[in-house]
Amino acid sequence: MRYLVTGASGFIGAHLVERLGSDGHQVTAWCRKPSDLWPGLDIKRENVDVCDAGAVQRAFASGDFDVVFHLAAQSLPTRSWKQPTETFRVNVDGTVNLLEAIRQGGKKQCRVLVAGSSGGYASNPDGVPIGEDAHLDPSSPYAVSKIASDQLAALYAKAYDLDIVRFMPFFWIGTLKTGDVASDLARRIVAIERGALPRLLVGRTDTVRDIIDVSDGVAALLLLVEKGASATVYNICRGEGVTIGELIEAFRACAKTEIPVELDPSLMRPVDELVRIGDPTRLRALGWQPVVPLADSVDHILDYWRGQPS
Repeated sequence: MRYLVTGASGFIGAHLVERLGSDGHQVTAWCRKPSDLWPGLDIKRENVDVCDAGAVQRAFASGDFDVVFHLAAQSLPTRSWKQPTETFRVNVDGTVNLLEAIRQGGKKQCRVLVAGSSGGYASNPDGVPIGEDAHLDPSSPYAVSKIASDQLAALYAKAYDLDIVRFMPFFWIGTLKTGDVASDLARRIVAIERGALPRLLVGRTDTVRDIIDVSDGVAALLLLVEKGASATVYNICRGEGVTIGELIEAFRACAKTEIPVELDPSLMRPVDELVRIGDPTRLRALGWQPVVPLADSVDHILDYWRGQPS
């Protein structure tokens, strides 16, 4: 199979490219900047900015792909408040540029998987798992932009008969990721192991999130290539929640030293949503099940950060 992955140097993209390359597929990885990822794998790297319509048209026309994964995005909600224009340029214009290149390609039709965001779904105050048909109520410019990207994918699938599968990742954790609670915990625990911090300061521990390992998420994406229904959206999540307190204890259990924990009132910020769990019924109906235990995910993340200089 011949695959194209946009946003290939991002968290999900990097893991997906590694899996595809390791499985022996032909992979073209679009990165906005040069990347030294995937040593030892025969990956075709191309520096393509999805915001440049001409560059996208030329790069897509030069290849011949069976499957396209569109993962390129400005994916940080906090940054989207500071840079809303840039966020929309990458997430919306970038999606339009790719879909137009596919529509105008004049080649055999390829299957396209477009990443949305579970952040667009409205909260369920009672904690009931969120399905794909849930009401939308975005909480950041990032979430608005991903709703627009997803709806563009649905529209192009309908208007131009493109073979597009849409998916909504919930809370994926793993190596290479930064800026999420798992990587933040790992980095601070490694600092404690090295004697650079005395204790682990934490805020609210009762918040509940639907967490899966990135390798389980990648397995879901590959299943969607094979069995996903065109124009349909799929949640990729476990379907059950983990409290931040349970996540902290999982990290402490894998640490190489005793990890003192102290509640810090300054970190006890109110949260808009105490419980956020997804409903993966559609994905499970295709035969997918998460297989990586939380303890294994935590162990891998800690080992990754132990290999970093500081």
